[in-house]
Amino acid sequence: LAADIAFSPNDPNTVYVGGFDGGLYRSQDGGINWKEIGLPNRMPKVRIRNVEVHPTQKPDYVYVGTAAKHLSSLWRSKDGGNSWLWTGAGNLDMDGETYAIALDPTNPERLYFGLSDKCNSKGKRIDGVYYSDDGAVNNLTRLTYGSGSGSGCQETYRPNIVVKRDAVTGAVTERMSDGGGLTGALAINPHNKLHVLAGTYFVPGGYHAWKSGSKALLSSLDGGKTWEAYADGLSYNGSTEMVREIKFHPQIA
Repeated sequence: LAADIAFSPNDPNTVYVGGFDGGLYRSQDGGINWKEIGLPNRMPKVRIRNVEVHPTQKPDYVYVGTAAKHLSSLWRSKDGGNSWLWTGAGNLDMDGETYAIALDPTNPERLYFGLSDKCNSKGKRIDGVYYSDDGAVNNLTRLTYGSGSGSGCQETYRPNIVVKRDAVTGAVTERMSDGGGLTGALAINPHNKLHVLAGTYFVPGGYHAWKSGSKALLSSLDGGKTWEAYADGLSYNGSTEMVREIKFHPQIA
């Protein structure tokens, strides 16, 4: 079962596929033949959540989000998957999951990524959206603060997500009481790198969850410092669904 697929911007015959049941594979002949390229070399198979290839870098600059246990959940390669580099996501939590990745089209070292709803070994929540300007090696800035669900976690929430504004004055009238839900998708506007969209889901029964069990689209115009939530029409049907894919139109700013 393929969890995600990505194409090389440098060679139309090069394709990367991440397996939901484990493994990362690359084809260099348009999908006729495949080679397992590991994560990193000799690492056991892990569930792949997503694969992103930078649109301009050469050779292929690849980021992979995983559900790795006892390892970093975010890895990167500067040589098209021939070798892999550790990221700071593993320093936050060795059992986390990276559900979403968005790359700045002008700089392969700048990215946003979303971590799952987990507590680390110190009992602190590490879920939410993060930003890095060094390929997620050392500089990690937390932008949203997860869903508030889970047992034994200690967290101080930052209510930086606007839900409602006054129709006349534009003044904020409601904010989320939690940190923004689980992040299932991320996208950067190719015409404005400060415009970021995040697709989220709020866990039913979460301690601080806003509209528990619902989905929302979060929008930021300042690189993730502040967010606005839009949920009209994104109904909840009783399952653990989340927004899993977001795309900007390539020609509309």
